[in-house]
Amino acid sequence: MKLPFRKYFVLLRQYLAPYRVYFFVLFFLVILDIGFALINPQIIRYYLDTFDFVEAGGLTTPAANKRLLEAAILYILLAALQQVFFIAAVYLTQLLAWGSTNQLRMDLAAHCVNLDMTFHNQHTPGKMIERIDGDVTTLSTFFSQFSMLIVTNLLLIIGILFVLFLEDWRIGLSFTVFCLSTLLILYKIWNYASPFWKKVRQSSADLMGYVEEAITGKEDAIANGATPYIMKRFHEYSKSEYDITMRAVLVSRMIHISIMGIVALGTTMVFATGIPLYQGEVISLGTVFLINQYVAALIDPMIRIVREAQQLTRADASIDRVTELFAIQTQIKDKGNFDFGEDKRLHLKFDNLAFSYSKTDPTVESITFHLKPGKKLGLIGRTGSGKTTISRLLFRLYDPTSGGIYFNNTNIKDYQLSDLRNSIAYVTQQVEIFQASVRDNITLFDKSLSDTKILNVIDALELHDWFEKLKEGLDTKLLSGEAGFSAGEAQLLALTRVFMKNPRLVILDEASSRLDPATEKLIEKAIDKLLENRTAIIIAHRLQTLEHVDDIMLLEDGKVREYGARLQLLKDPKSKYSQLLRTGIEEVLV
Repeated sequence: MKLPFRKYFVLLRQYLAPYRVYFFVLFFLVILDIGFALINPQIIRYYLDTFDFVEAGGLTTPAANKRLLEAAILYILLAALQQVFFIAAVYLTQLLAWGSTNQLRMDLAAHCVNLDMTFHNQHTPGKMIERIDGDVTTLSTFFSQFSMLIVTNLLLIIGILFVLFLEDWRIGLSFTVFCLSTLLILYKIWNYASPFWKKVRQSSADLMGYVEEAITGKEDAIANGATPYIMKRFHEYSKSEYDITMRAVLVSRMIHISIMGIVALGTTMVFATGIPLYQGEVISLGTVFLINQYVAALIDPMIRIVREAQQLTRADASIDRVTELFAIQTQIKDKGNFDFGEDKRLHLKFDNLAFSYSKTDPTVESITFHLKPGKKLGLIGRTGSGKTTISRLLFRLYDPTSGGIYFNNTNIKDYQLSDLRNSIAYVTQQVEIFQASVRDNITLFDKSLSDTKILNVIDALELHDWFEKLKEGLDTKLLSGEAGFSAGEAQLLALTRVFMKNPRLVILDEASSRLDPATEKLIEKAIDKLLENRTAIIIAHRLQTLEHVDDIMLLEDGKVREYGARLQLLKDPKSKYSQLLRTGIEEVLV
């Protein structure tokens, strides 16, 4: 197994850079811990040899007691000091682990948010949660400790072997061979264990993806009696993860058993080498104990190295998945250098536009129309005709296959992406409500927008009655989704949110449909205020909502079936629009 040191250190260098001071302080504390590990056994040897010397009659009792007391006090002081340093090291370790990985988590989230819709169509939210949060959590402790623990524990091993050589070259040589053999054996086990943890990470991502899918579709599943199927599939995913995890855990236990065997072998070697030397009066009783302490201290860093390397095998999959995610680039290139400036007017033009979600069947093709500043276009057509696709193309969630979209005679690709999207507002029937206050939901967490501006917008849209119903005004807490908020209230909040944005182009996806008459009237009044002097596209599900638009475009199978001024189409008995109105059809176009 080739350990992924290079790709690990690429991440380490980037995300630990802001914490380099803490990192070096932590390194210093760990070096001190190595010093304590080497000094404390020497103190205990001194204590035992002094006691042995007293028994042999080499010291008087008062002198011996003084030496023993001094050794005991020094040992206790060093042990207490070691614990203080240990607590400081733990604190710094957690600071490094969570500080660095939280930044990594935020960078991953921001990167994914900025990817185009092609990526998001292929990756479910559940899988993305596992990749962004689960993989980074796996890296958290490992991320800040791995390099430090590997280096410091290697230094500890070298230090112990050096001291053992100073005591007796035979002892030093024996345990050097012991260490090298142990590391070779453990390396072979790591090589076998690595693939199992990669499968565990992938299996966990698959399970999370399915859970998200099942929760999203719970209403349809319950209504159509699909609950047994959902539970069956959940059981299959869970069993798969369980089986894979159990195999990985069994391999890990092999490593643990190997370590216990090494501990037993090390202890046996101490007595096998130490007792004959003691009996031959080559070394003292305290030295035998010293060797035992050092061997115990020698095994401990090897166990730590094993655990960190084992953690590296687990984190290897996460590192791969994180770097792969960062390597994915959006197909929507933000290379524009134009901005809209202060002019709020917007002239919209589609020029022979075509787009396809797949490589075969076009979703829309040959779409050509233009909207002058302040004009409104009514967009109608059956489901799948391309209405939603047009709105997505305007936001550059996708780029056209051919043709182009122009704002004020400039291709939208030439505008800065943020400026483009800030100039467009999209109001749908499904309003996203965040678990936050009404204020934060209106401003989308933009702290620069004052309460005065929010209240002025509410006044401008004549939404006083709605606002007065909020128990705590702008501080009213909302739940995610639309829990505790009616569909009409959500629409009113969305309109306030859009008005705060002050867009140049407004896209309405039948925002007032399927509401009670009183709320619908209130929303329509607010929409009239919103659309005043603004270019707009209204995706209509009901023909009666198109009474105030200037132009009508009927889409059919991704093509323009009919396009023209509304009044002209209304007067033309051959137009599809006038025929639909005469037959009294209301909602057949959804």
